[in-house]
Amino acid sequence: MGPFQVSAAAGSLRLANTSTTAVYYIVIESETATLIDWVPCTTPSTCVHVEPQAEKAVPYGDIIGYNPGDREAILYWWHLVPGPADALEADSIRVVRVGLGPGA
Repeated sequence: MGPFQVSAAAGSLRLANTSTTAVYYIVIESETATLIDWVPCTTPSTCVHVEPQAEKAVPYGDIIGYNPGDREAILYWWHLVPGPADALEADSIRVVRVGLGPGA
């Protein structure tokens, strides 16, 4: 178990951040993920995230490309760190495949 965990329940994903820094993320239905080209959000005020030591529920309907009956999503997550010229950047992109629970 790491500092950021995801689990599926009927109708939503549960994201748990046990780290001391915010975790930024995007969740994409697995087939849709092969079709889109995305970049990590680096503007804290507009990026979806989970605060340190917090949990968040993500309804299946908020998963990019989700349709009822889909069985898998991909969660991409990162931390923001200082980059060149005082800009923020993703430290590295981590990937977690998650099966979507019954009742999807």
